[in-house]
Amino acid sequence: MNAICLAHRVGKSEVVRPSVLIVGDSTSTRTHAPLLESSGYDVRFAKDGPSALGALGHSVPDIVLLDFMMPKMSGSDFLRALRARPDLRFVPVILLAADERSESVEEGFAAGADDYLTTPVNHRILSSRLRSLIASRENHTRANDIGLIERERDHLRGELDRARDVQRAQLPSMPQAPQGWSVRGTLVPCGPVGGDLFDVIHVGARSFVTVVDVSGHGLGAAIVASSIRSMLRLLLPTMTIGEAATQINDHLLYLDGGHYSCMTLVELDGTRATVINAGLPPVLVIDTSDGRVIRTISGSGTPPGLFASGETYEATAFEVEPGQRLVVMSDGLTEPFEGSDLIERLGLLDLDRVNGPTLGARLRSLFLTDQPDDVTLVIIDPVKESSR
Repeated sequence: MNAICLAHRVGKSEVVRPSVLIVGDSTSTRTHAPLLESSGYDVRFAKDGPSALGALGHSVPDIVLLDFMMPKMSGSDFLRALRARPDLRFVPVILLAADERSESVEEGFAAGADDYLTTPVNHRILSSRLRSLIASRENHTRANDIGLIERERDHLRGELDRARDVQRAQLPSMPQAPQGWSVRGTLVPCGPVGGDLFDVIHVGARSFVTVVDVSGHGLGAAIVASSIRSMLRLLLPTMTIGEAATQINDHLLYLDGGHYSCMTLVELDGTRATVINAGLPPVLVIDTSDGRVIRTISGSGTPPGLFASGETYEATAFEVEPGQRLVVMSDGLTEPFEGSDLIERLGLLDLDRVNGPTLGARLRSLFLTDQPDDVTLVIIDPVKESSR
């Protein structure tokens, strides 16, 4: 391997040669330059320590060849100044000393030299030491880069863990018991954080169940989902669910972040449910006695943030009888199992003793190896008269 093999390639043809800074003004030191250049090195000169430190402020070489005996600044002082600078701390330095038994070798190593050669220098030995130290520096740089990447990765993991905890804290405790109703639900994200959220909001005798599925995955979708949750909590006490959906649509278009949100809003008031479904799979109303789907609600309007502002949303209102059950799902659950009987697979007819963790376990059991999307499932039941 010659020195040129240690060069870094730029593109397909251009080659950047490894650089050597020779520090010293003696004739014997400068005689190395032609041989080094012929071996593929880019050779630069500095006549003394101050000149070298000034040159190093503009360009950092791959290696320094240092004459220990110099005017104005000794080799030891130069090395200490070099090692004091963070950007130059790991530049390899070969010390040229008159005699290996001289004090200059010991002083040089104490000040930060990496290797030494006695003069007159054998060119083959010099070339070998240069290759070795440059390769060592490249390995050290690579190790530092890997360490930096690992630290950044660990930092990002920590940030994701904290974001996951914040997002989980935003989910309502389950089950919930609004006046005249029972609400159970669970969210199973496909990663540390995701774009799905659901919430239960109580306003006097009325309650609102919201399910949000923001496009995309990860932190960006999670931040948008959190902002929608916060807005709904502000809007629903004073607006109809249709008006609130319009406001969310305008909000996402104003953000112009490339995200839209499929969303279902359910208002529960007495025995009456009012539903807006903007882009989520159909909301099912099933008869728990035989599993029949007696009503589906879909197509109330386009997903907020997808089209023009001022979108209006059509609400569907109906009475919910005892023994009927509303099922709200995100498409992370329906798309992978299109055509299958999810009511039976999820056990949606036998939820009397199911709590949140068990419901989540049922969802996870559907995905044998890979869960491609966040999954949300919310079950709403009217409470029987005798239980109210």
